[in-house]
Amino acid sequence: MSSEEKFDILKKSIGSKVKELRKKAGYKSYEVFAWD
Repeated sequence: MSSEEKFDILKKSIGSKVKELRKKAGYKSYEVFAWD
């Protein structure tokens, strides 16, 4: 696994965590990160 692949996985997991927290906080339309 290259470091680029690791970074991509990290990005995705951070993105989904942020999304989860945003939903809990009620910021559904508030886009900080563009990651899906």
